[in-house]
Amino acid sequence: MKLKHQNILKVIILILIIGFISCKQSSTKTIIENYEDDGIHSIVINSEKLHYITKGNGEPVIFIHGTISDYRTWEKQIDTFSTKYKAIAYSRRYAFPNKQIFDETNDYSPKIHSEDLSELINSFEFDKVNLIGHSYGAYTALLTTMKNPNKVKSLVLGEPPALPLLKNSKIGDSLYNDIITKALEPANEAFNKGDESKGVAAFIGGVMGDSTLFYKVPPENRKPWLDNTLELRGSALHQEFTKIDTVELKKLNVPVLLLKGEFSPPALTLIVDILHRYLPNSKVYTMSNSSHGLQSENPGDFNKEVLEFLSNN
Repeated sequence: MKLKHQNILKVIILILIIGFISCKQSSTKTIIENYEDDGIHSIVINSEKLHYITKGNGEPVIFIHGTISDYRTWEKQIDTFSTKYKAIAYSRRYAFPNKQIFDETNDYSPKIHSEDLSELINSFEFDKVNLIGHSYGAYTALLTTMKNPNKVKSLVLGEPPALPLLKNSKIGDSLYNDIITKALEPANEAFNKGDESKGVAAFIGGVMGDSTLFYKVPPENRKPWLDNTLELRGSALHQEFTKIDTVELKKLNVPVLLLKGEFSPPALTLIVDILHRYLPNSKVYTMSNSSHGLQSENPGDFNKEVLEFLSNN
């Protein structure tokens, strides 16, 4: 029964986000602009206009989405969290509805997003924030917290793909190499041929071990993925991973909730376990009936566990 349920879950919004590295300098000018007609706001940070939504009052909670995604992925969280907190969900650079112009020389790493997030926190003049990140967004949130521990009250990480942590073990090296050869390289080949759908399909299929997963999802559910292919295209091209200093991880005393899905890919669940070993003030929660989709696949469990964690920290 569990195996059958696992196969069903694989069809539901299964996105894996990989962290990559390259470096580029940016301006830190900040401009805020509101769009009252549709409830979406924008803020110019490091020369990029980023769109966001916000609701509620109280301590700030910032939601950070993964690749092939945008602020809309948090639609099942905003209303719930806004009853107790000031909830903010923004689209990282390259994501819908922000500017999307592909340039292979751009930085597609968590580093640039971490710099954006740090500036976002400063621009709103928040003293301390609670950060909730999923996948690549969780990677971004972790790096931001490591650089600004005094700015983060608590941190929630949903399966951050910190792949360098997998290295130097037999099983870890195998999982790492599988991501390259079975997901990133086929995706890059498809993008180079101008086929975005095939690129996304190759990536998801390579990670999940089923090349047909993308095509099993209804077209209306695939659309948000195809609205956000730019970052994946850049990441698949560069195939360089951001390293995390494990010595610094051991020094990070911010309370951390690590989330993983019952049916998530082995590479991601192993990374969560590794992070738990290094982070001194962390706890792990395994979400039932969920794969990597976490907050989308089982929002009830996600919201309950995260709200409890926030109230205790």
